[in-house]
Amino acid sequence: MNAADVAAVRFARPTDRLDDLLRFYEQGLGLQRVDSFEDHAGYSGVMLGLPGEEVHLELTTHAD
Repeated sequence: MNAADVAAVRFARPTDRLDDLLRFYEQGLGLQRVDSFEDHAGYSGVMLGLPGEEVHLELTTHAD
């Protein structure tokens, strides 16, 4: 497999400070929300990226 065969890349980062990190990445770095989810097996998260790019940063938090 080479780089042309990869459809998307996602880097995930768990955090207990989701709101702070969203402010940093959205307002500070200008990333845009691509998608989000809530309470999936106790996890909630937001995917961020740049328009037209298939590389995303996923920030997740757990209810516990």
